[in-house]
Amino acid sequence: MDSAIPPPNADGLSWSREFHGNDGQPGWTWLHFDLVNAQARQTIKAHPELPDFARLAVCGADESPRIFTDGQVVAGVIPAYARTGDVDDSN
Repeated sequence: MDSAIPPPNADGLSWSREFHGNDGQPGWTWLHFDLVNAQARQTIKAHPELPDFARLAVCGADESPRIFTDGQVVAGVIPAYARTGDVDDSN
């Protein structure tokens, strides 16, 4: 991880990181949205760098975990499961 970059629109964007390329490899950016936030989908739909397939995958009605790529961009939805019980519980 190279550096934190300020969110372009804080509504629904939990955090982002920019990774600089090296050894001829291009850099890339990770944008992490909280889809529970009511404004997240609007932020995603308005984000100019995201391709159409990414917007559709992330903002669609499907609530199952999913990851898609077009060879250049990876987009997906993975639920944040709440942990219940004690840390020492193994159930």
